[in-house]
Amino acid sequence: MDTQRLKGLAGRLLGQTGVLALVASVLFFTASSPFLIPEDIPWLATGIAPREARGIPGILIAPFHHEGYGHLFQNLIPLLVLGWGILVEGHGRFWKATSLIVISSGLIIWLIGSGGHLYLGSSALVFGYMGFMMMRAYATRRPLWIALALVAVIIFGGRVFSIALGHGDPGWLGHFSGFVAGMLCAAWMHKPKSALDGF
Repeated sequence: MDTQRLKGLAGRLLGQTGVLALVASVLFFTASSPFLIPEDIPWLATGIAPREARGIPGILIAPFHHEGYGHLFQNLIPLLVLGWGILVEGHGRFWKATSLIVISSGLIIWLIGSGGHLYLGSSALVFGYMGFMMMRAYATRRPLWIALALVAVIIFGGRVFSIALGHGDPGWLGHFSGFVAGMLCAAWMHKPKSALDGF
């Protein structure tokens, strides 16, 4: 590999690291500064409150708001690792996929979530990234995307199986909605490859 390619690769890795560091910084900042999202605002929920007007802003707030550091650390490593799996496509596609997953999964939760329950945390985004990577591999059949999806399943596959096993737990809906949103997002961003392609 020549010097120019090495410089290009180093530049991409540096940019990807910067994006992930920004995401992690935002999560830590909001976890360390609860006063940024006060709990006692009557017209604003700090998470997604299903079918309540005050829960609509929570669609955007929820992924960045956790119930303490324990909750944050449960999601942080999978979020960064799987997020990088999306980020290798490019910064623009990463932010587009992230935005679509956050909004789509949040709307699903707001529409059909359990009344009286407040949904928050980035687990929907984690499952969204997983669903995106699996659908991307299926839709494109590209060796790189297949390899990344396989690695993701090997490392975090237990989380996917928890969707089937965890029905009834209020947090299950966040996992399910994120996974579905990620798959739909990838199907829209990557035209599925026909089974006849290449013949």
